Amino acid sequence: KKAATNVLPLQGQLVAALKGAGAVTAEQAAKAAGSDDAETAWKILRHLAANPERGVVLEGDADDPSRATFRAG
Repeated sequence: KKAATNVLPLQGQLVAALKGAGAVTAEQAAKAAGSDDAETAWKILRHLAANPERGVVLEGDADDPSRATFRAG
């Protein structure tokens, strides 16, 4: 439960950061969301992208954070 306390607000901030941003890396999205936790952002964004109804699209290599970008969709 403690981890969810940090993850859920970050999830909302990441989704908000993607809107109107174009395609960005997880690190860029984390910074735009006011976080320095790119690893957690990567995990959240990959999870959201795996569920199309969440409105996040992954482009590039889903297994390599340096070769993947995310955008609102």
